[in-house]
Amino acid sequence: MGPPSTTIEAPQPRIAVYKVAAEIPEGTTAEQAIAKGLIVESEVPREFLPATYVRSLASIEGMAATQDLRPNQVLVEDMFGPTA
Repeated sequence: MGPPSTTIEAPQPRIAVYKVAAEIPEGTTAEQAIAKGLIVESEVPREFLPATYVRSLASIEGMAATQDLRPNQVLVEDMFGPTA
């Protein structure tokens, strides 16, 4: 009888994302949030990647938070929208 069989899973590829570093109140512009360090680069395993994640901060320029954003959330497209 040989040694027990062990299955080693390959690590999931990690994808670069932007995350909320600290609370961002509704109405805060993307530029304000970026300047204050409230949005940071991070990585998540591909299996946890939201389909609508923000791929570039340029895509939210000129927009404002549509709701209060909590720390550690991955930024997705509908978190920022047109300013009033």
